[in-house]
Amino acid sequence: MIVSNKLIKVYSHPRSGTNFLCSALKDNFFQDQNLSTRGQWGHWSNRQTFKSPVLHGKLFGNHTIIKNHPTENSMDRRIYIYRDGRDVAVSLWKTKLFLNLSMGKLSFADFLRTNLDWIYTPASKSLPGQNIVQHWYSHVSVCASSSDKSYEIITFEDLLLNTQKTLDQIAEKFDLTYNGDFENSPALVGPSPNTGIVGKWKEYFTEKDLEYFYRFVPRNSPYIFKGN
Repeated sequence: MIVSNKLIKVYSHPRSGTNFLCSALKDNFFQDQNLSTRGQWGHWSNRQTFKSPVLHGKLFGNHTIIKNHPTENSMDRRIYIYRDGRDVAVSLWKTKLFLNLSMGKLSFADFLRTNLDWIYTPASKSLPGQNIVQHWYSHVSVCASSSDKSYEIITFEDLLLNTQKTLDQIAEKFDLTYNGDFENSPALVGPSPNTGIVGKWKEYFTEKDLEYFYRFVPRNSPYIFKGN
């Protein structure tokens, strides 16, 4: 039996598992709906056109602060997904299309300490003088700490390591019905997937880099994955 569920919109900081979540939702709850989209992505100075439609594209909400993005009729069901900022920083550095040409040539250590120039980006603007660590932390500390019960908050790590349990949580929140048997979607989806590995940051961060990270993020922050 084909079940039609009410659509959901996914919000996140860039490189936080957005496409993985959208794909998992599509495969399990929206198989009967055409959610494909065409469009562009990447740094504001070097936008790239999708080579083929993104099959789960209509589930993507935005990379903005979720409270700043109004709900839209049937699109008022929302999820915010966040990921350990250390893995986010590494993923962004490896995804050159998110950066201008000069930043794309930086070493990871220099990238971590360089201010973003996302002030011209519609959805994920950065404040002047804000590096990636500050940008990530300001994003998740607003969205993931919200008392707004209209949207669900999940982590990339939970989704990757406990996919069905996390989808069951979403299904219960939004009264969704699986289209059939649970489908374990591949983690590496979207226009420019990286490794999709929890704790990959350990291969890139030096002790000095970690100390720099903790200048802006409390060591006991709930937004840092405690499993690594």
